Amino acid sequence: MGRGSWLALAIAAAVAGATVKVAGALLYGSKSLLADALTCIASLAALGASTRFYLASLEPPDEDHPYGHERLALAGPLVTALIYSAVAGYMLGELLHPRPYEVSIRAPVAAAVGAGFYAVSLLAARRLGEGFRGYYSLGWSEVLESIVVIVSSYLGASVSYLADYAGALVILGFIAAEVASTVRGVVEAYADVAAPRSVYLEARRILEGEGLRVRSLRIRVKAPGSYHGDATVACPPSASVSEVHEKLDSAREKLRSLSIDLAITVEPCRRREEARF
Repeated sequence: MGRGSWLALAIAAAVAGATVKVAGALLYGSKSLLADALTCIASLAALGASTRFYLASLEPPDEDHPYGHERLALAGPLVTALIYSAVAGYMLGELLHPRPYEVSIRAPVAAAVGAGFYAVSLLAARRLGEGFRGYYSLGWSEVLESIVVIVSSYLGASVSYLADYAGALVILGFIAAEVASTVRGVVEAYADVAAPRSVYLEARRILEGEGLRVRSLRIRVKAPGSYHGDATVACPPSASVSEVHEKLDSAREKLRSLSIDLAITVEPCRRREEARF
């Protein structure tokens, strides 16, 4: 299956899961299922946002984005966190003043069916890459929430509504924890984190393999799996201008094949460096 097919499957399964859970929440009186249903709606909105920014991230470089649009994919997790935060705020308001209520024994059935659809959606989204990380990460809480809802709503129908109410509180805790985790990931991605050491070593190996003496090298993560930075190098004193250009072009081509975009500055060879070439 291509990316388009996986995306269509992820959306269709998410819509089906949300529909089942929302209907169950309205018909069967479970607050834990209501919390689950609201996160389903949030999950659909998050999937839409992730899709929008994922498609934007595939655009080629242009005048406004000379280094490409890859980092736009990181907006998907950010918007996802904002949407889930809104759901958490609404549910907190709903749960602050508990009153007795009745739960239908059919509520856990609706939760189970909805969970099955969501599992399919998340497995499909996993195939779509980093732009759907926020949806995939928070989405698995939907499956865990469904398990909580199945248990708590069953006990709420057969024992006491307080069991169902407790389930809603647990779901609220899930949402808060996942939002915090997603926000941390977005902050790290936007904080110009240094590339892994293995990327540095590979870039240095390529430059030195072309006979270039590396004086400085800085590489940051532009987007997951994509890197940008700068290097200052010295060339052998005997190399002609054309030979230097050939070395630089060869190094850049090898680096770009590894998604490493380096701005390389060439400085004159110092006298003490001549013996090292």
